[in-house]
Amino acid sequence: MEYLGDTVNKINHVLTEEEKNTIERMLDKSQEAFIMAIEIYNRPSLKYRVEGFSFFICNAWELMAKAQVIKTLGYKKLSYTNKNGEQRTITLKKALALTITNKKSLMVKNLSDVITLRNTSTHFIVEEDNQIYLGLFQSCITNYERYMSMWHRRRIADIFPTNYLTLCINASIYGVKNITARYPDDVALALMSRKETISNNEEHYANKGYSCIVQQELVLSKKTKGTSKKVAFVPSEQADENVTVLKEYIDPKNSHPYSTTQCIVEINKRLRKNNVKIYVNNAE
Repeated sequence: MEYLGDTVNKINHVLTEEEKNTIERMLDKSQEAFIMAIEIYNRPSLKYRVEGFSFFICNAWELMAKAQVIKTLGYKKLSYTNKNGEQRTITLKKALALTITNKKSLMVKNLSDVITLRNTSTHFIVEEDNQIYLGLFQSCITNYERYMSMWHRRRIADIFPTNYLTLCINASIYGVKNITARYPDDVALALMSRKETISNNEEHYANKGYSCIVQQELVLSKKTKGTSKKVAFVPSEQADENVTVLKEYIDPKNSHPYSTTQCIVEINKRLRKNNVKIYVNNAE
């Protein structure tokens, strides 16, 4: 099965009821950790946004990946015995290695860099990390959403509005002088090194699987070419014929409940029910 350039191991394990229940519990916790990551990052009053996000998003990925390990290889593959004879559970990187066989996977590279940040962020607490890692974080969210749907048939849109999946930061740009003046030499050097490494990777891979930024701009202009939204100003006496009043909010989950795959399945089901046959090149 090919997905986002990754070769995913096929399911070849017959699940027990206990394993099925364990997977469901792990996925529930995974989705909670995912939501926590986004809520923490998009809360402007918090200064611990980067550190908090990296912790919870890695936790979300780990639970989801381990659920996939159980699904494909069985529960026993989650643990191993170390040199001291102690039982240990596998790491997130090991779980990914057991489920993704493409060693050049950009999703794995993205997550690997986020894991590195999680492991080192407490040593260098700097606000500028927001701007360095924004693209990686946004791709990490998108990749999670897609793999959750592919591996476990769960849609994030069913529990969390998709318009909240966009991360927000202050768009101010910082320079070398600002960094060196604000932080000790070791912290400044570490920060600039991070920035250079991530920037080089973004240029090298140039792929949304590794890094992407959602940019929103609102501009009032008389030109309509190339715009996605249009607004108009009308005198109050003409408002009734030009303005539509929405009396109640309609949840998109209720008005548009199907994903693309679910929509195709439902359409085919209704076609069969009504005995409708489709022919392509004279073949059914």
